[in-house]
Amino acid sequence: MKRGPAFGAASVILFVFGFVFAILYVADLTTGGDGPRAFIESACALLAGSWLAGLLHTRQAAKRRR
Repeated sequence: MKRGPAFGAASVILFVFGFVFAILYVADLTTGGDGPRAFIESACALLAGSWLAGLLHTRQAAKRRR
């Protein structure tokens, strides 16, 4: 059985890392820190990447069903 690119797995991994960075940002913000911008910027980029990988996975799955 031929397997396509693993966009589904990449989407999940990127989402988990983005969520962890978002949690770190919120934790630092609530403990009185200035909230390092690198955490929120990284979280946004990783979450956007996970949505894009999920979209590609869904499109490829739809093409394989045809």
